[in-house]
Amino acid sequence: MMQKSKRVSLFWLAIAIAMIAANSVTAQSSYKGLTPGKSTRAEVARILGQPIKTYSDTLVDYGPQSQTSKVRVQFRVDSTIIERIEVFCWTETSTCDEFAKTARVNLAADHTETMQGDKFRVFYPSPAFVVASGEMADVTKEKIQASRLGFYSRELFEAELKKARDAGEEASIQANAPASSSASDSASSNSSESTNTAQPQPLTSSSTDSSGDRTVGRDHEAPIQPAQPAPQYDNLIQKARASWTAQDTASAIRFAQQAIAENPSRPEGFQNLGFYQLYGSRDFNGALETLRASLARGGMAEFRVSHDHSGNFSNYCQGSLWVSKTGVAYVGGSETFNVTYADVKEAKANTFMGAGFGSFHIKITQNGKTNNYNFAPATLQLAESNVALSLILYH
Repeated sequence: MMQKSKRVSLFWLAIAIAMIAANSVTAQSSYKGLTPGKSTRAEVARILGQPIKTYSDTLVDYGPQSQTSKVRVQFRVDSTIIERIEVFCWTETSTCDEFAKTARVNLAADHTETMQGDKFRVFYPSPAFVVASGEMADVTKEKIQASRLGFYSRELFEAELKKARDAGEEASIQANAPASSSASDSASSNSSESTNTAQPQPLTSSSTDSSGDRTVGRDHEAPIQPAQPAPQYDNLIQKARASWTAQDTASAIRFAQQAIAENPSRPEGFQNLGFYQLYGSRDFNGALETLRASLARGGMAEFRVSHDHSGNFSNYCQGSLWVSKTGVAYVGGSETFNVTYADVKEAKANTFMGAGFGSFHIKITQNGKTNNYNFAPATLQLAESNVALSLILYH
């Protein structure tokens, strides 16, 4: 009797496991528990925090999350339901492939590739309803390098795929890779990724600039825009980034300065130059002036920091502190925050804990609770901390 009962129990256990597995395979992809077509605006606010830019009632940008430079959310017209979540996942320290693995995004081998001018999209059908997108300049014969992953509702996914097919955009992306792309380019790109940890990398995407940045994907106010040729400005930003990865600070600074001269109204050149001045030439006064110009143009400033967990920096994690014209965000380790300046209660250099290596603290209020975060700058110099504090206090 006991043996029979055991066999029955094992039978139902096997059924339960099979059902769980089936559900995991067929479940629609979601981001941080947010599922397009189901989740609401209130859930977005609870999980992603305050928006950093609002384009319209239905299109909103949120600050950086883990392995992203920002997150864009599109809501349904006259509804609080999410239609699409666009994750900007090509950053200086992570790729969209790595993001997909970490987030366990189910990207099936069965997919549809489309091209529109110099842009591409890859549609991954049910159950994922995910669209990877990027620019043809970042495609080689060996690899498609996406700059964004979009989590779509079923309705929007099917509508966009039909629209692309009706427009005759379906095509093999790698078969149309630019002639300038080569195996050596791909190898160089892979080498750059493997050396990202050699020195801190800059934020290359403005969270609020609607003109965009080629290195992490165009930043358009509408879900789909007509293709535009990559201007000289974007090429200079790419050259600056490549020089920095190769640890050629002088060239990185020169290309960033050339980008600024090419288009002084865009923030990316200032963001990159300020970062190179901080962590390359250690020109802190110059960095402050440059990063102020970035913020004034709707850009951001990134600071590499260590976040204390123990009260004396014997236990810490490393991450990035992002400063914009509207607020401050920290991404790194298990603790993150994304607040407006109304929630920043104090930002000062430390006079005791970690004072020997230029540490500082930021006191913020979230959900009615006040928290104090202690940071040490990557250069371990108070001069770097003062740049961050100046931008926060006098934004």
